[in-house]
Amino acid sequence: MGDKIMARLVLFVVMVGVGVLVLGMAQAAVSGRLGRNPVAGIRLPVTMASDSAWLTAHQAEKRPTQWAGWGAIAFALLSVLPSCFFADCAHIDFHRCRWVGRLRAFCRRRGKPCCTRSS
Repeated sequence: MGDKIMARLVLFVVMVGVGVLVLGMAQAAVSGRLGRNPVAGIRLPVTMASDSAWLTAHQAEKRPTQWAGWGAIAFALLSVLPSCFFADCAHIDFHRCRWVGRLRAFCRRRGKPCCTRSS
């Protein structure tokens, strides 16, 4: 397995792990299972002042924190897709997909090398 592919797989695993941890932390903080601590959560002086401030802040920020977790997972999926920005995908025939023409045009406008057809 090539170094680029291995690096992308490691990136995928790490980003999915981070996304899952953020989602779990958000749920635990909102439910009260994650109490005030110096490691995880919204650690502002105002929120660290009391348990009720901690819980209120996490309840108010539940949705943005969940968006962050799901965003990490979504971008992890992008890290394993072939694209002209970070992969040599000459060995994969993705040219039957509709998005390939748009992707190649986008890359050409930016002067990046694009994927080539398989032999």
